[in-house]
Amino acid sequence: MWYAAIVDPILLLIVLGYYKWVCKLEKRAVSKQGTNGVNQLNQKGG
Repeated sequence: MWYAAIVDPILLLIVLGYYKWVCKLEKRAVSKQGTNGVNQLNQKGG
């Protein structure tokens, strides 16, 4: 039982770091997709 006090915070930090990384990747993907969509519309004359 004592190991849970040591392992749980470490696992929590790993999961939080992964979550922040995924959120950052999503923001990049959405921003790239959004700008690409605007550029494609401008090229078509829309």
